[in-house]
Amino acid sequence: ADVNGMKTLSSVLKFVPRLSGPVAQDVVKLEGEILVGLAKDSLGSRCIMDGIILNSNVTKPPFPAVVKTLLSKLLPHSLDLAVDRVGHHTLLNLYKIISIDDKEALAKQLSTALNKLSGTSMGRNVTDTYHLKDYFEDVESWRHVVKKEEIKVDWLDNLDAGTGATNGGKKRKRKRRGKKVTDEGEGSGADLTTASQENDVTTTKTSVVDSIMDTLLSAGKQGGVEEKIAADVETKKKKRRKRKRNH
Repeated sequence: ADVNGMKTLSSVLKFVPRLSGPVAQDVVKLEGEILVGLAKDSLGSRCIMDGIILNSNVTKPPFPAVVKTLLSKLLPHSLDLAVDRVGHHTLLNLYKIISIDDKEALAKQLSTALNKLSGTSMGRNVTDTYHLKDYFEDVESWRHVVKKEEIKVDWLDNLDAGTGATNGGKKRKRKRRGKKVTDEGEGSGADLTTASQENDVTTTKTSVVDSIMDTLLSAGKQGGVEEKIAADVETKKKKRRKRKRNH
């Protein structure tokens, strides 16, 4: 595959429909086998197939007709795509944008080989997305499941759009965790206890360091550094044992 050509097409498909539409129309004029090859190719799938199916202007002309043409050419090869590592992504993405009648056409084609689909993780993913087991059992119940799913997706999309408008399109700032402060400006009991414990530890460490430094300075003047340090350590051990007995 021509990497630079693929990337160029991907960029062009992001233009406004007036410019990107004719390019998409020319792409879907290719033979079905070539389009299937693009869908199976990692670069072709991402740059070309996703560029058309996941296009932000997919609901604006001429993209609905482009998607319809693409679907008609991929439909005979849908089973082959469903079990392909890369190709099945095109079917999953198509499910998000095509009508319920087009979904039914794909489900009808795919449901003829449920056993083959169940043999691979890609096939199982397609089976679950298209609700093929429901379709195999009863078409009417399948349509009910799909309609219910579409309503849910539309409701969530509208909710997200409403939330974005309410927040002015800005992300909410995350609150920093810190000490809880009361109306009087004092921290909570748990925070004060923790702070007190940390202060005690800091004070203890500081006193030990100061004591050692004093010992070293004294020993430097009088000699016998090792003896002074040993005596100081022993004295501190005795004090700790005495405190434990008192408690």
